[in-house]
Amino acid sequence: MVFQIGPVIELQECLRDSPKFRSTLEEQEAQIELLEQKLERVIKACGTMVDTGKTYVSQQSQLANCLWDLSVCFHDDPDTTSKLNRLIHSLQEMNKFHTILLDQASRTILKNLTSFVKEDIKAARESRHYLEKVSSELDAALQRNSSAVRSRPLETEEANNLLAATRACFRHTALSHVHCVTMLQAHKQHELVSTLLSYMHACTTYFHQGYDLCEGLQPFFKS
Repeated sequence: MVFQIGPVIELQECLRDSPKFRSTLEEQEAQIELLEQKLERVIKACGTMVDTGKTYVSQQSQLANCLWDLSVCFHDDPDTTSKLNRLIHSLQEMNKFHTILLDQASRTILKNLTSFVKEDIKAARESRHYLEKVSSELDAALQRNSSAVRSRPLETEEANNLLAATRACFRHTALSHVHCVTMLQAHKQHELVSTLLSYMHACTTYFHQGYDLCEGLQPFFKS
């Protein structure tokens, strides 16, 4: 599955540091913050689901153990013991399938989305902070240049040189940040969809295994 996306901010507007660039950048930053909040909720919900599932699996395992203990009460009834063993074994198999599904939820949703938040979104946030720092330096350079005394050529030249260097640094940093934001916006689609697809494949396998197990029990049920 391929996703394509162009620059989320026009490069010419970026180079000009236009009001449109600032406005669009602010919108993109707000979207990223919202994305982070929503992803953290998904991660938290999935973590709760996995923990609750593990508790369920643990309790069902305990149930199977208790049933094994119960079977000793029928040691003189081989037929009943055999039936109990078959049913208990089936419960244990279901537990294995459920454990695998929970493991896949951890390996896909929890691992992938947590990595996306801690690496990709964190990188975009750090890039934004650096851009803000350089932007402040550019504002200071503009202020110094405008207040330079023109009757002092050396001071004026220094102010002009500082402004030129700071403006070049800002443009480079702004372009780098636009690239970072664009890649994040493109990557989020692939990351989310591919992660959920992997989890749904695991769910499909889980239900197929359960179906096959139950189908295998049909002759036993009818007997």
